[in-house]
Amino acid sequence: MLPTEFIRYIAIYLPNEQLTVFALANHAFRLEAERLLYRDIELYPGNPGIKYGVVQQCLDTLLASPGKAFLVHSLAVVFWPIVVHKQIGAQLCDVLPMLTCLKHLDIRARVSQWSPKDIEAALRRSTFELSTFRFSQQLQLFNWVLEKQASLTSLAIDGVEHYISADQLALYRSLLTPSHPNMSLSCYDRDGHNTTNLMIVFPAFAPAVDGITSWSADPIKSHFTSFGPPSMIYCFYVYLSSLSDEETLVRSLRSIADNFRMIGHLVIRVEKKDIHLNPKALSSVLPCFGKLRSLCIQYWDIWEIDGDRTGPYQDRMPQLAAAWAEGSRGMCAVGFPNEVEMVPDDAGQWIQYVPPFHPDGNLYD
Repeated sequence: MLPTEFIRYIAIYLPNEQLTVFALANHAFRLEAERLLYRDIELYPGNPGIKYGVVQQCLDTLLASPGKAFLVHSLAVVFWPIVVHKQIGAQLCDVLPMLTCLKHLDIRARVSQWSPKDIEAALRRSTFELSTFRFSQQLQLFNWVLEKQASLTSLAIDGVEHYISADQLALYRSLLTPSHPNMSLSCYDRDGHNTTNLMIVFPAFAPAVDGITSWSADPIKSHFTSFGPPSMIYCFYVYLSSLSDEETLVRSLRSIADNFRMIGHLVIRVEKKDIHLNPKALSSVLPCFGKLRSLCIQYWDIWEIDGDRTGPYQDRMPQLAAAWAEGSRGMCAVGFPNEVEMVPDDAGQWIQYVPPFHPDGNLYD
């Protein structure tokens, strides 16, 4: 009989198709094959490329065998848009409490596909402590996260519009302080899809240690890579308290640039309206974004009815745009809270962009 360590060393290099054959050799081989086969499970109900019975068969197996359910370390359940499979949702509610060793959970579904009340009830019957969790905002699982999941290192919320209201922002802040001081929160623009091209992060809400922010994009990248490569992210939204907080600004943006190298459009939203101060801080870190084409500065309350978009920056927009773009070879547009966009002219001077008009008075765009 081969030692378990040797069997494990062989098994980890086998694809799933060969693991099923590997399991037929003997009892020891079967145990190791099952450990690998059931460790990470991805289910896509309604996906045209996957037979409906495959998803149901997997859930039936877990329900019938607590030993196999015990092996599940990571579970992703991504319902295909539009398609409704309420029976699958009911089965999943029975399976979730059985996954006592679960560490990573991804639930993406619409309300019409899986009842939020049923999901939350199943989660509250569960005893697992997650490290990462991704879910559709429609499912409204925030209370469960706040009350039951204190060990999260990364929380990802799908289906979030990039227009975030003050109420939403307050909710996201409550998730981070003080209940989850070591957790990174990120939001995505797609709900139920496998592709994502926009991400929103909140360094402003992270606690500081000796005046230095603890926020990092590292756990977000580690979490995100299980759903798609970071190269898919083109638009990035960052919430900061102020552009004048040089330590947080530089550390946060450099961490983002190191982890997500294909960002072409960067939006920085700030709470304080002193964006005209210390432009060198921002210009020192923007060259780290090698693919950056446009930068936009906005206020947190820009979409509120009484939101104020004015500020001392308005008399200095050309100078600020030039300063921020210094060293960024690909930068071709800078936007301000008042929705004015500055672009470089042929001489390299930054001027206000005026959209071209058609003779009949309509925009070409």
